[in-house]
Amino acid sequence: MTNKSNKKTTKLSTIRVNEELAQKLQDELLSLNKTKKGSKKIMASDVLLLAINQLSDELRDTLCRQTVTSEDRQKIAFKSYKMKNRTAT
Repeated sequence: MTNKSNKKTTKLSTIRVNEELAQKLQDELLSLNKTKKGSKKIMASDVLLLAINQLSDELRDTLCRQTVTSEDRQKIAFKSYKMKNRTAT
């Protein structure tokens, strides 16, 4: 007689987040699991997958703009200046 498990195996991985985000996620999970309707536990991956699916193009643009540094702005400005003034080096 063999012992076969009917559970699905899920591959997990680790991601790094700052402590504030980790705490907010833990608090939200505790709240959600207290008010859940079914017997299945709500996992962090469920919350994150739902949040990622809700990202709009506008929010993606906002996130990308937040990554621009002052050095990047300077490079963009110089590139624009070079396009207008072909003699600049």
